[in-house]
Amino acid sequence: MITLIHMPRTGGTLLELYMKKYFDPYFIMTNTPYSDGDALGIVRNPYDYYVSSYEYYYKKQDATKGKPAFRPIRERGLCLGNDAGVYGREFRNKFPNFNTWFEWGMKQSPRAAPRFFMIDMYNFLYKQGNENLLEIIKLEDISKWVTKQFKLINKKPKVSFSKFYKNNPDLRNESIKHTYQNYYLGHKNIQEFIYEKDKEIFDKHGYTFE
Repeated sequence: MITLIHMPRTGGTLLELYMKKYFDPYFIMTNTPYSDGDALGIVRNPYDYYVSSYEYYYKKQDATKGKPAFRPIRERGLCLGNDAGVYGREFRNKFPNFNTWFEWGMKQSPRAAPRFFMIDMYNFLYKQGNENLLEIIKLEDISKWVTKQFKLINKKPKVSFSKFYKNNPDLRNESIKHTYQNYYLGHKNIQEFIYEKDKEIFDKHGYTFE
């Protein structure tokens, strides 16, 4: 049994759905740093991670009577405080663009937003002395990892992960955004800050701004 120790905004939700349907119905995803069996972690380019987080918070709708909204709640758990405790129209008014949100985050204390920065989320989930954590893969390599799991048990998937991804847009818990580099145009200070803050992730997993 494999447990996915899930860092938000790294494709874990869709991977869980796929694995439970085509590989192992007992595949587990958790937001805690601990697992009883073999564990997997996923990482993403920090520049892209922050843009995805912002877009996710930005598109949350206001709670409307008689009409379900897209998770109209303040962030809790792992992402507590990362949305400034607001959502919907209030979030969009407070943070009309990416740089206003990130510059706000730069000023927050660890108590107000304990895992605003990716390195803090990374350290919390993947550096808690979890001896069961077998590997940390890149978001871009999820499909390769899935293929490898099927080969290990000498089976062929009925549906590839890539095809499952393309054919199920409604299942993807993702944000629609432009190329992440565009969000940093004119904000070199933020780009440099992220590189220094998350340098360990850049160096260990080979990510760059490009």
